[in-house]
Amino acid sequence: MRLLSKFRKSLAGLISAAVFLSPLASSIVFADDEDSYSVSVDPVTVIAGEETTFTAVFYKNGEEFDPSEEGLTISWWCVSQNSAGSNSSGTTNVFTYDEAGVYAEDLKVELWDPSDWTRIASAYPTITVSEADPDNTDEEDITDPEVTPSAEEVLSVSLGSDTIHPGDTVDIEAEYVVDGQTLTELPEGYNLWFWADQWAEGHEDGSVDMTVLNKSGTTFTDSITFNSEGTYYIAAEVKDANDNRVLIAFVTAIVSEEEELQEDGLYVSLGSTDIRSGDTVSIEAEYVVDGQTLTELPEGYNLW
Repeated sequence: MRLLSKFRKSLAGLISAAVFLSPLASSIVFADDEDSYSVSVDPVTVIAGEETTFTAVFYKNGEEFDPSEEGLTISWWCVSQNSAGSNSSGTTNVFTYDEAGVYAEDLKVELWDPSDWTRIASAYPTITVSEADPDNTDEEDITDPEVTPSAEEVLSVSLGSDTIHPGDTVDIEAEYVVDGQTLTELPEGYNLWFWADQWAEGHEDGSVDMTVLNKSGTTFTDSITFNSEGTYYIAAEVKDANDNRVLIAFVTAIVSEEEELQEDGLYVSLGSTDIRSGDTVSIEAEYVVDGQTLTELPEGYNLW
């Protein structure tokens, strides 16, 4: 897995880009102030000696789209084979890996804006090539246990409370699962950070007035003090030893002022304040106990 921090140049100057990484396809997402683009590649596990058709799927703002409809250009390159393949500008391309092994960041798929040849998305998947089964080379044998798929990694994050008021300090916890196993320690060289996001799509109006208390980067838990009202999109981000993003997950916190509780007691109100002789007016009593308005009288109680 790899993350490259990129900067897209335009004629007006240098625009900072946010970058996100998908752990399975090593898809790098470039996001500017208007749109974000990404690409994923499938498959990432193949059989040695077999001709394999690879498919690139392109996304704009999280939705699959056809780059040709926007006049964008696709390019392929296989480093180990020093080849652009048989369809170097299409969404599919064919390559044959002759030898078994793990080819780290070997296959490159990139999306370009031909108006200024700015790269706006790219994927560098690691290809795992396994030896063919000499007794049975049917397609169904691709799922043989000897074939080693890429590790499935999932990151999730949760808060210790759903009810949060300004000034509250709340625990936050991330869960990192690899191949179905929940890690109790971060991999060597990895760090985990919590922060308030305003860059991902839909998070632009998020609040950031919060304080992360620990900031050690070495544990799955921390505490956050929310300083003001607002909606917070809190990110949990795992980075490797080179400060590249490995995984990211979000949790939403809605912080609102605490409602002022009514003092305990009995309150009486009339249905009208404009009362004349002979009028019939409704009357209502409100019985408040521990800040809660009762809907029924306690057992044995009467109200007159």
